[in-house]
Amino acid sequence: ASADMPGRPHMVEMLQVLRGSSTSRDGGTAMSDDNSVLTPGEFAARVAGLAEDFRDLPRVIGLLGGNGTDWAVAQLAAWVAGKTIVPLPTFFSTPQLEHVIRDAAINHVVATRDALALAAALGIGTTPISDRRAAAFPAPTPGEGVIVYTSGSTGRPKGVRLGLEQIDCQARALAKAIEASPRDLYLSVLPLSLLLEMIAAICVPVLVGARTHFASSVAHSVGAGRPADVLKEFERWRPT
Repeated sequence: ASADMPGRPHMVEMLQVLRGSSTSRDGGTAMSDDNSVLTPGEFAARVAGLAEDFRDLPRVIGLLGGNGTDWAVAQLAAWVAGKTIVPLPTFFSTPQLEHVIRDAAINHVVATRDALALAAALGIGTTPISDRRAAAFPAPTPGEGVIVYTSGSTGRPKGVRLGLEQIDCQARALAKAIEASPRDLYLSVLPLSLLLEMIAAICVPVLVGARTHFASSVAHSVGAGRPADVLKEFERWRPT
């Protein structure tokens, strides 16, 4: 534990790596989707800017939206700002979403552009995910990680709490097991509200400097039980 945070582990490795990439002037792509392409430096600058937006939000915030660079930026920015994230799956019914909001005591949601109307309908505070960038990457505030809810197929969704250090440990173990490297391309076709996709599509690539492409429309279809376009995206992007 560091001297200024008694009893707390040091900054998690993926945030250390992200902070280091904020000074990168190299080319290449860190994250992309159908509408945007971000270099490592641009991605880190967006995380830093959004983390400043998030500083004054409640400790627990909902994250609502489709797959894409905006979700990835928001997830990491919330952790830098010391927040606990509760992903709100867009494939949940309104009663399921309302249950999660009550159960996790959420009174504020950050949302991607495509989900702002749905967020407003939930009747709680909403912050859009901005494009603001910050030149200086802030020192991360110790946070609590994430609360992921089950699909609730046999009852009401149930929340599972994971600390940020646990998530970082899982990401490092997965990166080692699959020998992930900067040469890799990860194609994200599952909703990011799923824990494994969150770790595999965002945390592992950040750790090793790999690229992620978010097939946003395909992830939405898969979440709705229509995986027909997955093969087409694999043929197009040839993920490693």
